[in-house]
Amino acid sequence: MPELGFVFVGKQRKLFEDIDKLLPERPRRWFTPDRFSGEETFSFWPLYFIDLESAPLNFPKEQGQVIFVSKNRQLFGELENLPENFLGFLSLPVEKNNLFSLFHKAQELFATYLDILNMTREISLEREILARKNALLSFLNRILTRSTETLELEKIFKIAREELKQVLEVKEIGGVFWWQEDLSSIQCFIPQGNAEKVFSWQEYLLEVVKRFTKKEVREFQLNWLASEEEQEKLQRENIILVPLKHAQKVYGCMAILTLAGESLGKDQFQVLQSACTHLGLAIRNALRFEEVKLRADHDGLTGLYNRRHFDQALRLELKRHQRSGRNLGLLLLDVDFFKSINDTYGHLVGDMVLKKIAQIVQQSVRETDLVARYGGEEFVILLPETPEERAWILAQRIRKKIEKSYFSSGKKKIRVTVSIGVTSLRPEPFTPAEELIARADQALYLAKNSGRNMVCTSSEIECRKLPN
Repeated sequence: MPELGFVFVGKQRKLFEDIDKLLPERPRRWFTPDRFSGEETFSFWPLYFIDLESAPLNFPKEQGQVIFVSKNRQLFGELENLPENFLGFLSLPVEKNNLFSLFHKAQELFATYLDILNMTREISLEREILARKNALLSFLNRILTRSTETLELEKIFKIAREELKQVLEVKEIGGVFWWQEDLSSIQCFIPQGNAEKVFSWQEYLLEVVKRFTKKEVREFQLNWLASEEEQEKLQRENIILVPLKHAQKVYGCMAILTLAGESLGKDQFQVLQSACTHLGLAIRNALRFEEVKLRADHDGLTGLYNRRHFDQALRLELKRHQRSGRNLGLLLLDVDFFKSINDTYGHLVGDMVLKKIAQIVQQSVRETDLVARYGGEEFVILLPETPEERAWILAQRIRKKIEKSYFSSGKKKIRVTVSIGVTSLRPEPFTPAEELIARADQALYLAKNSGRNMVCTSSEIECRKLPN
């Protein structure tokens, strides 16, 4: 049985000394970047610690998880293509809690890997002993292999529908998953269709959650699955419901809609249960991967996109607007006297102010606009196909909303203002992203130095203070 071990990739062992001391006694391997191909195999399940400042050209492609390590936190935001087995970032000097948090995540993923490995071995043993089940076991092996080849949820459900048709008359497949006891994250997977069909699936799956958890469902997320069937209401009597368990707890169910409520034999049901267990593990891994991606792209305090995601989006929008010849607008917003708020009322109140401003800004923009926390008390709003005049009007609306809002701190109500720099340009083929940001930053600088609580455009000589 393999065990969890550690692989360090970097120019100097010294960089990993503190990490190495904190980790438990397990197998270890050390590589310099020039001697690491990413194709290495080990007798243990590897947890990679890779120095970003001397990162190899090839990241690990096989089993295991990757943690990027650097003394320079800025490098984390500049990394564009994360490997599929990416687990997290670790900045130096190392913080014990951060390291242990990542290590515990790795242990959970390793446990999942061992579960899958054990299941595969059991399947192989049964195939040798029970020849008559050869076809069914081949089916299990195929569905396990295919479902674990991807982390895209829709593809996993498509694979499930295709493979389960080998043993059942399957029309459609849905599912619902909830692994937090407080039901804070419920994911429903529903085949696309008309309103009646969608509502009947949604109603059924939420009833399933209530049946297993004995709790009312208040919030949930819908995920759409491609459907080849007619737009008809769900026939509940034709559903085979398979619960999925992890650590002896039910965390979700697969709902399989058959042609006419099939009666399953014991062997068929065991195969179906095992197949759905494999699919559930693949779905669970895919959901965790999406959660990691979400955390990597979003600011933990405000829930807005972070600087890393904004920089990527800005480059893409620049290219798109270069082709279309349309104006790309940008607002750069800074909270006035934010340090004074922190010093007077404390950092918890400062955090509350940032979260409420983020909410106000997000509610003020279009769905096509992108709002991000740029850093500290600065926010940035990317406005596709927006000339400067319209961008200025939006900035004015946001400034007024914030100025008229109350930010409560106990019995006190705080008034907060912001300064906003506005710009818009029609990018040329080689216009750099930095030019748009620099123009907005210059306008913001003028607003801050002309009295604050202002909106200033990059094209005007003087900032105009807006009427209350």
